[in-house]
Amino acid sequence: MVTHGVPVAEIPGLISAAVRLAADIDVLADPATDDAVLQGATQRLHCEAVPTDVVALASWIAALARDYRYVIGAADSTGKDWLPRAAALDGAQPFSDVIELVSGDTVRRAIHAGDLIETVQSGQPRQWMTVRAAAFPPVAGDLPVRRAVSPPASVATPLLRVLGRQAQGGLALKDARALVAGGRALASADRFRLVLQPLAERLGGALAASRAAVDAGYAPNSLQVGQTGQIVSPELYVAAGISGAAQHLAGMRDSKLIVAINTDPDAPMMRLADIAWEADLFEAVPALCGALDAYCRRSTGL
Repeated sequence: MVTHGVPVAEIPGLISAAVRLAADIDVLADPATDDAVLQGATQRLHCEAVPTDVVALASWIAALARDYRYVIGAADSTGKDWLPRAAALDGAQPFSDVIELVSGDTVRRAIHAGDLIETVQSGQPRQWMTVRAAAFPPVAGDLPVRRAVSPPASVATPLLRVLGRQAQGGLALKDARALVAGGRALASADRFRLVLQPLAERLGGALAASRAAVDAGYAPNSLQVGQTGQIVSPELYVAAGISGAAQHLAGMRDSKLIVAINTDPDAPMMRLADIAWEADLFEAVPALCGALDAYCRRSTGL
């Protein structure tokens, strides 16, 4: 199992998936990851010089994988980048977005933006798959034993060159316990922040957006949730003015509690939501902020 580049919150779910396949689990984790997060794994493969280039990383993992029956990564942008490359070097067909492990050679995975669930059986000698961590509840277990692994002797020439990185600031979507997401109905970038930011702050969460809001310029790409954005599974997901295109639902349907605010009661998001509030978001969101403020005052006696 490879957790390199995976948010800490998703690692227990990946280990939970792995224990359904094998008794002994080796984890290749970032050097900074605490051993306590890897409970349930047998060994931690430790390397001080993990390749940062995706081409070199895939080549290295493909070589390490020769001793294993299963290779698991996270179904996020990082896992979907290196794992298919490594599987191709191994001559194997990888499976993406696995949500259930039926047996050692049979999996269930989400396809068509999550509208369909496909059951697939594979006879390949080595199974490669990206797993939706939120679909597997964490399991208890012992801490892994550390085993050093050597870095690659040589790396492939990168096909891509990173010219620069720019920090977006704020809480990362995958690390937020609560997300307040806005859609095209916000009508402008100023309204997007002005209306939604106060609610996100009161919930101790972060802002998110639909593709329509990003395409309209209301929010940056880093906030996009969906099949072409980020896959998230927060404890609370508030969708304000988002009708719920299939691509967006595929990125947030594993959220623990979904609250939808929309004037259209028949919108797909309203049907998916645990709490569907038929209202104008410009009235509902400030009202919700006011209710949270009142609750806090009662709780603190102020």
